[in-house]
Amino acid sequence: MVATAFATTTAYSARAFLLTSLLLATAGCVAEHRSPAWERPGLAFGALGDTVVDGLISEGDRDYDARATPDRLDEALKAYRAALRYRPYDAQIHVRLARCAIARAASQSGGDAADRLDEAVHHAEQALVARNFPLSEKAKGKESPSAVFAAAELDDLPALSAYAEALFAWADHYGANTLVEQAPQIRAAATRAIALDRNYDHGAADRVLGSLEASLPTSAGADLTSALAHFEAALTSAPDYLPTRVWFAERYALRRHDRERFLRLLREVLAADPKRPPESLPENRGAQDRARKLLPHG
Repeated sequence: MVATAFATTTAYSARAFLLTSLLLATAGCVAEHRSPAWERPGLAFGALGDTVVDGLISEGDRDYDARATPDRLDEALKAYRAALRYRPYDAQIHVRLARCAIARAASQSGGDAADRLDEAVHHAEQALVARNFPLSEKAKGKESPSAVFAAAELDDLPALSAYAEALFAWADHYGANTLVEQAPQIRAAATRAIALDRNYDHGAADRVLGSLEASLPTSAGADLTSALAHFEAALTSAPDYLPTRVWFAERYALRRHDRERFLRLLREVLAADPKRPPESLPENRGAQDRARKLLPHG
């Protein structure tokens, strides 16, 4: 049964990849575009006591920490958005909104997921330019992605990591053309995050780069050797963070038609204790749910 499921999934993956390659070669293909936050007008200032605003942030944190259900994430988003109205240039609130929107998109589909991911990218961008003037100037000056994100500092890492993850997920949602178009930005942001702290956020930057290199069409620069190295680095950084193993299986093992690795990674996810580490329980349980769908008889 497992071999049959894998063969079916692999065949589907091969057909999808061939279709993607053909689409890229078609002149009529159009990638989805988005305007970076630094090219959009900001929010107006409001006036409200610090105690009230801090209370809204704390309320959002409580709901985010209990993010086992979409309802709690919706409540967290509501609280953070309310706080942002009165502190529109607070980088930490923007980062909270970015992380919360990424988590909410994971339980959505279609346009709803795309909207949440666009929101996440927007807030990560706003967090980056809110406190880092050199990065802001380089971004507004339309310098290369490498030049822009080279200006990111260690304090920018939460926003930088959220940006890379959200932009990858947003671009991947729209398909190969959009992923190819956004690849330079994703690579530059994730590469800088690795330089600042490779272990941050459970090896998020390596996980994103591994997924990017394994998901691009061959004609657009897919690098499976690099993908493997990044996934292995992410596992070294956070071996108990289960989404990495699922991404590794889906993005790399399927692309390589590596049945043995595919099965091993998913079985490791199912056999793991989702409470390790405790703060990743919602993500780990989600990874186990995904592994069961990929490996129903594993």
